[in-house]
Amino acid sequence: VRPAPVPGGRVVARAPLWVVAVRDSVFVFLDSVAPRGHAWRVTRGDGAIIAEALEPERSADRVAERLGEDLPLARRLARADDDVQLLRRLQSDRAVSYAGFLLSRRIAAATGRLAVDGAPRGPGTSYTATLVRRLDGAVRGTLSGTQLAARTPAAPATGLFAEPVLEGIRVEWRYPRYQGDPQDVTVGFLLERSVAGGPWVGVVPDAILRDEGHAPSWLDADVVEGTSYRYRVRPVLLGGFAGDPGEPVAVRMRDRLAPLAPVDVAVDVQDGKVRVVWAAPPDVDLDGFEVQRRKGGSDSTWTRLHPGLLSPRRLEFVDSTVRGGSIYAWRVRARDSAGNAGPWSTPATARAQEGTPPDAPRALAAKLGAGHRATYTWTAPLATDVAGYHVYRASGNGVRIRLTGTPVPVRQFTDSAAQGAGLVPGATYTVQVTAVDSSANESPPAVLELKVPDDQAPDAPRSVAARGRFGGSVTVTWTKSPSLDVATYEVRVVRGKDPARPVGGTGPAGPFVVADTAAPDGIALRYEVVAVDSAGNRSPAGTDAITLVDEERPSPPRAVWAVRKGPVVRLGWERVTSRDLAGYVVLRTESIRGTLVEVARTRPDVREFVDRAAPPSVYYAVRAIDRSGNLSLPQALVTPVAGEP
Repeated sequence: VRPAPVPGGRVVARAPLWVVAVRDSVFVFLDSVAPRGHAWRVTRGDGAIIAEALEPERSADRVAERLGEDLPLARRLARADDDVQLLRRLQSDRAVSYAGFLLSRRIAAATGRLAVDGAPRGPGTSYTATLVRRLDGAVRGTLSGTQLAARTPAAPATGLFAEPVLEGIRVEWRYPRYQGDPQDVTVGFLLERSVAGGPWVGVVPDAILRDEGHAPSWLDADVVEGTSYRYRVRPVLLGGFAGDPGEPVAVRMRDRLAPLAPVDVAVDVQDGKVRVVWAAPPDVDLDGFEVQRRKGGSDSTWTRLHPGLLSPRRLEFVDSTVRGGSIYAWRVRARDSAGNAGPWSTPATARAQEGTPPDAPRALAAKLGAGHRATYTWTAPLATDVAGYHVYRASGNGVRIRLTGTPVPVRQFTDSAAQGAGLVPGATYTVQVTAVDSSANESPPAVLELKVPDDQAPDAPRSVAARGRFGGSVTVTWTKSPSLDVATYEVRVVRGKDPARPVGGTGPAGPFVVADTAAPDGIALRYEVVAVDSAGNRSPAGTDAITLVDEERPSPPRAVWAVRKGPVVRLGWERVTSRDLAGYVVLRTESIRGTLVEVARTRPDVREFVDRAAPPSVYYAVRAIDRSGNLSLPQALVTPVAGEP
C-alpha cells in the first residue's frame, strides 16, 4: 500500500481529534465512532459547519457499496472473509481505521470518523466535533483540535534483522506497541535497500502497515546470490509522510545454486569390500561429496557411510562394512562451499562377496538340565561379520549330525535330542559350534566333549505275573524292561508287613522266570521284579500278588475204637501225619444211616474224646482237618463196645 505524497503536510498531536492538512484540504479525523442514535457535527473555528451528521455505516451492504473499488483493500486490512465481518472490524478496530485513513478516504468515511474541510483558513485554525443526539439535538460531548504547523517526530524502528533464506532475504524489525500516547502517529513503515553500497531505494512501492498483532517483516525475493545488501526502515506517519530512518543492517545473500549430480557412478566388488567410483560435476566451488548405501530393495533406508564430506579431489570410496552375499546400492551427491547439496546420483547396485571365513567361537561350555537336556553357550569370535552359528553333535559311533537348520543368531542352544527326550544317560558326546558369516562361510569348530552322567533308573519290567499251586511253589514271570541299559533283574516277595525276601534273579537276556518254592499257603504274597542298570540304578518295581489255596485233604485217622459203660463212651484213634494238620473232628449219629453231627474238635496232639451223654444207640466217625479246613475222607462208622471207658 502506497502512502500519498504530502508536500508541505501538517499533522496535529495524536488526540481524540486529529487535524491534518494535506495539500489544499484539511482532514479532521475522530478517534471515536458515534454511538447508535447519535452523530458528530464538525465545525471550523469561524462557525462554519463542515460535517452536519457524521456517523458510521451500519449496513454491510451499504459499506460495500460506499467503498466501491476500495472494497478488496478494506477486506485485506481488516482480514475479513465477508462484508459483515468487515463492517464489525471497521467499527471496532482503530488500527484498521488509521490504516484506512492513510490509504483510502472511502474507508475512513465509511467508519464515520472523517470530515474534510475544503476551505481551510491556515495553520492554527481550530476545529470542534460535537456529539449530538439525533432525536432532540441534545449535546452529549465535545472534542476540539487545532491544525499545527510542525510535523510530529516518530520513533525509529529498532532490532532490525536480516538473514538469507531459501526464497531470498527475510527482514524483521521491532516497533513499540501503541499505548495511547497522543504523540504516537505511526501507521506503517517504508523499507529501503542499498545494493553493494549504492543509493537507498524503496524495496516495495507501498508502505508496510503497522499491525499490533504481528511483528513487522518483509521477504525480499529480488536478490542476487553472492551480493551484499543493506536495509533500513522509515516510519510512515498519520497523514502519509515518512519519518527518519533507523540504524541500517547489512547482509550477504548466500549462494543457493546447488551443484549437479555426480555421473558415471560405478562399483568394483572385491573380497569383503566394494569400491565406489564416480566423476565430479562441473561446479567450480565444490566442497566435497557424500556417499550413502542401502541394503536390499527400494523400501530400505539409505545410510550415510562417513561422518564428514569426502574431499572434492577424492572420487572414490571403499566400503568395507558390506556383508558377503547381500545386495547393496550406493549413491553419491556433491555439496558446494555455500553448503548447497546437489541431487543424488543414479544408484549403482552390486552383490558383495567374501571368501574368508570367521574364526572359531570361543569359551564353549555345556550345562545339563532336567531330563538330560543340555544347554550349550559360547562367546563370539573376533570377526565382525557373523550372521549366526551352527551346532553339531556326535555320539560314540562318530557320526556327526547338525542340530541347527539355519544359523542361530544367539550364542546359546538347548539340545533336547532327536525326540526332545534328552541325551542318553551314561553316553559321551562330542559337541561342535561353528560361526557362519553373511557369505555362508563357516569357521573351524569349537569342540567340547560332554559325558552325560548315568543317574536315570531304567523303566520297570512289564507284565509281571505270579502263578502257584498247593505245595508252596509260586512261579514268577515277566517281560523285559524297554530300557537298553539293564544289567540284572531281581525278584523279591513281600508277606504282609514283613521285609521283602529275595527269591532269585536273572540276567538281562532271560529267561524271565523265577520259582519260589517256599511260599506258604493261605497268605497274601506280593512279588516284585526290579530292573538294575550297570550304574546300579534301580527301576520301579513291577508287581503281582497271589494267595496260595490248600485243596488237598489230610489222611484219615486209623484204628478208631470206642468203649462204653453206661451213658459214657470213650473214643480213641491213631495220629495222622500231615504238615498243616489243624486237629480232629468227632461226629456221631443214632442210626447207621442217620446224619452225622459234629460233637467235638481236638488239637493235633489230642487223640481221645469222652462222650458223657451218649444215646443208647450211637455210631461215631473221626476225621482229620488241616489249617485250610480240608477234612479227611470219611471212614467206616464205629459203634462202642462194652468195657471200661
